Formats: sequence, structure tokens, C-alpha cells
Amino acid sequence: MKKILTTTAISFLTLCVFVISCSKNNKNEILNQTKLDNIKNIRSEDIVFNNIAANVVNGVLTFKSIEDYKTIYEVDDYTNLLSFANNVNNSSGFKSLYSVTTDVKQKDDLEFIGKLLNENSIIKIGEFLLLIDFEQGKVFAKTDGITSELISAKNGGPLTNLFVFDIHDDVVEELQFKKTRGIFCNDKWGSSQSITKKMLTSLSELQDVTVLIPGSGGQTQIIQVGTTVSIDGCVRYWPAGIYFELNSRVEVIPALAPAGSHITAPFSFQTSYTAKRRCGKTVGSSSYYVTTNDNCEKRIMYWNVRALTTYDITLNFQSSGAVPIGSGVTVSMSN
Repeated sequence: MKKILTTTAISFLTLCVFVISCSKNNKNEILNQTKLDNIKNIRSEDIVFNNIAANVVNGVLTFKSIEDYKTIYEVDDYTNLLSFANNVNNSSGFKSLYSVTTDVKQKDDLEFIGKLLNENSIIKIGEFLLLIDFEQGKVFAKTDGITSELISAKNGGPLTNLFVFDIHDDVVEELQFKKTRGIFCNDKWGSSQSITKKMLTSLSELQDVTVLIPGSGGQTQIIQVGTTVSIDGCVRYWPAGIYFELNSRVEVIPALAPAGSHITAPFSFQTSYTAKRRCGKTVGSSSYYVTTNDNCEKRIMYWNVRALTTYDITLNFQSSGAVPIGSGVTVSMSN
């Protein structure tokens, strides 16, 4: 009986040790979960592009490595790259910065990169969690970081063990070299810049306008009036820390534009550029030649993870309604 009791006691003690050990492990797991912002590790199916698989993990687009992220930009056609962004934007469990942006101008800027960033402007590339702060022009990054740390840093909280970059900088390259690339690369950053020029036209559009009826005691009627149309041409360099874009845009601008109006006009344009990547090679493209009757046309000439140090872009646009007849407008920008 004594032997049986001893064996039972030993078994009981072993069980207690096991339970205590499990309890300790559970506490460690809870602590680890807290450190990970109480994440449940919800992962989407692979989003495959250019032989690279990315996932949405806990609401954040995640690339396995920096090289994977850089590889998605190795495409010859921007529309292909945009199709990847659209797939991410439509992924289950993902709410993008693009989807929560209501300002039309900001939404246009975020057409690509805003669909990769979540609603808090966060993305994970390799071991780094990053927050792109467009308002302050900064990028916050941390190895194995958590969302709350980056949001706190953005709002003026502690920057402990965080990397902080200017939004113009080659952030991905710097992170790949753990912020030592600057030692070997003294090239300046290309500054964000935008230039717009206007073409006057003889074109007009009839618009519905609500006016008071004289002597009617406040009653109104809708009449149609001619609205003068101009055409704006714009070239722009737009840095986003982990993505850099050089683009041109032609847009029809009515002098009187009711909300939601979509005025079109005939125009044609061509764009060309040359540029030098920061501590990299010179790139460029042949011109785009487009003739259309539309409200707006935008061409992305440079799209890449690498920042530019110098650039030269020229847009020429014409319209059959230009004043004087046959005239055109050239918009050029360089740094």
C-alpha cells in the first residue's frame, strides 16, 4: 500500500509540475500575444504577383523579405503593377488607406501605394514593420515592431529602437543595409515637385444652373449656360518613402463645374523623361503619344522602390480647340 501511495504521490507531483510548467508557458504565450498587439495571426491566401507571394496577416500586407518587395516593381507596364495593388485592396480582411481616403486629390496620389498600406498606413516588409506618415513626411520602421508602437511614434511618442526616415529617402535600401547605406551613398534626395500649365480653349460645355425667377417670391428655374473649358497639363515627382513616382497628367477644367460633373474635350499629349536613381543608374523611357476625347489622362512614367536623385520630365499637349488655333503647351520640370 505504501508503495502504491508513493507511486501515486510521484504521479501527482509530476502532474503538478506539468500543470505548473504548462501554466508558465501559457503566461509566456499571453505575454507574447500582448507584445504582438493581441494578434490572432489571421492570414489570407497568397496574393501572387511576379512569382512573389504576399499575404495579408492581421490586417497588414506582409512580404517575406525586402527582396520580395523589390521584385514586384520589376514589370514593364504600370497597369500590371496596379492590378496587383487592386488584388490586395480587394483582399478579405484588409482595409486599405486608399479605401478610407475621401479627398479626391489624395486618393489620386494613393492609387497604387495606398492600396498596399492598411488604414493606419502600415505595411510589413521582411523583418520590418513600417508606417508611412504622409502628413509629416516621415517613415517609421522597427524590426519585428507592433502597430501600436508605430502609431505612438507618429503621434509624438517614444522612438525607442525605431528607425525614422524622411519620406524622400531610399527607405527600403537603407533598411536593407540597416541604415548604413548613407555611409557609401552621398547622393542627395530628389525633392517632391509639381508644375502645372493651362491651355485656353474656345471650347464650351452647356451646364445646368439653378437661378431665381424674378418677382416669383423665391421660386427657381434651371437654365443652361455655356461654360468655358481650359485644359491643364501637370508633371510631378511624388516620393512615398517605399515607393517613388514620376508622372504626367492632362485634365479638362471647366470654369463652372457643378459637383459630380465630368466635362470632356479633345486633346493629345506626349511625355518623356530621364532620371537617375539615388546611387544608381540612369533610367528613362520613350514618349507616350495619346489622342483622346476625355476628362483626364494620367501617365505614370517612373514607378519604383528606389528614390530619384535627379529627373527631367517634359509634357507636350495640344487640342483642336486651343486658342490660338494650332497652339500647344509644354510643361517641363527638372531638379
